[in-house]
Amino acid sequence: MTAQFFILLSSLLLIAPSKTNTDFEAGYYFSKTGEKVEGLIKLKKSDYTSFKKKTTRIVFKPDENSSSEIISVEDIRSFVVDQDSFTVVKNIKVNHINGEFEKDFAKVIKTGDLNLYQHQSRVSDGFFIYNKEHFVLSKDGSDFLGIYNINKQREEISLLIADQPELMSRFLNKEFDSNIPEMVALYNKR
Repeated sequence: MTAQFFILLSSLLLIAPSKTNTDFEAGYYFSKTGEKVEGLIKLKKSDYTSFKKKTTRIVFKPDENSSSEIISVEDIRSFVVDQDSFTVVKNIKVNHINGEFEKDFAKVIKTGDLNLYQHQSRVSDGFFIYNKEHFVLSKDGSDFLGIYNINKQREEISLLIADQPELMSRFLNKEFDSNIPEMVALYNKR
C-alpha cells in the first residue's frame, strides 16, 4: 500500500503545474517622476494575518534574461500588467483583523466622478490561504473607502452618492449590495 501511495504522489507531482518564468507578463510601471518603464511583471498581492501584513508589490525584470527586482508601493506611482491597471490607494480598511493599509495598490475598475478600484489580497488563517478582493471607492483620488462590510458601512457609502438622492435611496434599500460596479456606473452616467 505504501508503494502505491508513493507512485500516486509522484505522478501527481509530475503533472502538477509548476511556477516558472511564465508567471511574468508584459507590462510597465510609472516611476515617482512619471517615467514609463517597460518590461515583465509578476504581481504579488498584499497579504495579511492577525500578526503581520505586506503591501502589494511587483517583481519586475526588463526582459526574460534579466534578473528581477521587487518594487513596492513606495517606489512607483502605478503599473499595468497585460490589460489591468493598478494605482495607489491610501488609508483603506479591507478587513477588521489587520486589514488596514496606509498605502497600497488597487486595480482600476471604473473611473469617472466616482472611481471604483479593487484591492486584491491573500489572507491566511494559519492553515489555509484565501484570495480576497474588496472594492474601494473614491471621488477625488485622495480619500478612499475600502468596502469590507456593506451592512456596517451602508451610511458611509451612501454619503458618497448623496448628491444623487434616487440612487442613494436605491443603495440604502440594498439594491446594489451584490453589484457595486453597477451603482458606480449609474452614478457616473449623470
